[in-house]
Amino acid sequence: MDMLKEEVLEASMRRLNSMNRESGVDVSESYAPDGCVESPSGRFRGRDEIREFWQPMTSLGPSVVTTGGPCEEEPKLARSTSLGAGKKVVARDTTVEALSEDTATVSQCLSMPGGSDVWTRGKWVRLGGQWLLSDDEVIQIDQYAE
Repeated sequence: MDMLKEEVLEASMRRLNSMNRESGVDVSESYAPDGCVESPSGRFRGRDEIREFWQPMTSLGPSVVTTGGPCEEEPKLARSTSLGAGKKVVARDTTVEALSEDTATVSQCLSMPGGSDVWTRGKWVRLGGQWLLSDDEVIQIDQYAE
């Protein structure tokens, strides 16, 4: 299972690198063709809608992220990890949980430019030998910090 977690973490890092290239197109390629993003601003299904969701944030920064209420469940954060240090978007508090040989979840906090924090909890699936996001919950959490 350690190899599986490493593969999923690597796929998650590729998504982070896409965000730092400021390309909603690249970010949407991290999702399954019928993938879904759930956020306070709505539900976005399929790569075209997901591209539209991420493009403003990767181009303009966090000011376009809408905020909502706290999640029903607190994020499960097992360890602090710094991915993409020196980039515009940095992931921290990353947890990878293997659910099966072809399914895992990744929870992480993304520090966006300008100091805003966005928390994501995604379900990753292995399709055709490639790890892709099938479901992703995205919320802005910096307003809930104590």
